[in-house]
Amino acid sequence: MAVTFPVRHLIAFLALGGILTIFIGRLNLAIAIVEMANTEKRVKEHLANSDVCFENSNLTIGNVQKWPHNPSHHYLQTNISQVSSIDRKFDWSETMQGHILSSFFYGYLIMQLPAGLLLNYIGPRYICSMGILGTGLLNLLTPTIAGYFWLFIASRFTMGLLQAGVFSSVYYLVTKWTPDGERR
Repeated sequence: MAVTFPVRHLIAFLALGGILTIFIGRLNLAIAIVEMANTEKRVKEHLANSDVCFENSNLTIGNVQKWPHNPSHHYLQTNISQVSSIDRKFDWSETMQGHILSSFFYGYLIMQLPAGLLLNYIGPRYICSMGILGTGLLNLLTPTIAGYFWLFIASRFTMGLLQAGVFSSVYYLVTKWTPDGERR
């Protein structure tokens, strides 16, 4: 006697995994951009609040002065003229960060109605699969293209376009595979 696993349960499990995947792809940059941007400002704030002497660091130090309120701490770095090239690569202003983060939602907004219409022609499996796989591939490319501002914005916009049809696809699949008596 074999135990069968209803297809609707498999669809629900795959939908949960797909939705988690797209939310991770959508939100990962919102978390990471804090560390990616304004590096010089963050280094200055860290050094101003630090009790460590950075005499032998790879940073170029200018205008070194005594710590004002504790003579046991030797130096305070007040002028940083060089940070490593990797850190300076993402020196985005708050406006640029806003453009990067909002580009996803512009693509998502634009594609909402067309994605719903495409469900009837292409089918929900393909729309949902393209959204999930496309988001994953674009997230894999993010470290490579993050240094090219407009290309990075285009990738986030494309990610929004791809994810716009995922929820409507999931609703379509759940409606199709769940019996009428079990829907509430």
